[in-house]
Amino acid sequence: MKWIYSFLLFVICSTCPLLLHAQQNQQTLVYNHYFLNPALYNPSYIAESGYTTLHLNYRKQWANFEGAPRTGTLNLQVPLNYRAGFGINLYNDRAGILETNTGMLSFAYQVYLGKKIETLHKLGFGLSFGMTNSRIKPTNNDPLVIT
Repeated sequence: MKWIYSFLLFVICSTCPLLLHAQQNQQTLVYNHYFLNPALYNPSYIAESGYTTLHLNYRKQWANFEGAPRTGTLNLQVPLNYRAGFGINLYNDRAGILETNTGMLSFAYQVYLGKKIETLHKLGFGLSFGMTNSRIKPTNNDPLVIT
């Protein structure tokens, strides 16, 4: 009888990823500082250290070219207590004539698995709510975009 429950759990766990969708759409940021601030891609890392943190980052690629990609991020993380915290993420990404602005509010909660808080065994859960605005900003000398 136990093998039936194990089999059902295996089937559910192996088919659930087929039903899920990605957290970001096609306008993903070209960004390589996720190791410094993992809360940018996973909201369960919000206020993980227990301190209020503010991350500001600006990246400009190909600085002397017109329409070069630029990305700016602001991330504020505030712990509510040793288990929960909230965060605010703001992004601005420009690449050529495409500009994308994103704002997100996130909440994180950690469940400690040990008997002491110092034990680093924990499960983190995160939830984000946000809005993205993508638009085309035509230039005067672009023959493909009619204004």
